[in-house]
Amino acid sequence: MRCTVVDRDGENPAWYERAELKKAVADGRASESLPARAACDIFGEDNVRLYTGGIPNVFLDRGVATGAKLDQLLTWSE
Repeated sequence: MRCTVVDRDGENPAWYERAELKKAVADGRASESLPARAACDIFGEDNVRLYTGGIPNVFLDRGVATGAKLDQLLTWSE
């Protein structure tokens, strides 16, 4: 089972797979997300990804819901 966590980091809105998130936190480009850490404890680090742009930006592109943004939310890269 996989889990996508949507959190808010106003300075660095981006998508992070777990390895990318660890590197971004270490480099100071992103803050550690408490909800993502909790999800990793439940689902395992390899099964969690994080979007730091918040809701509704996770599915909106310039204020409009688009198929591309929804695909990005619902589809995991392998």
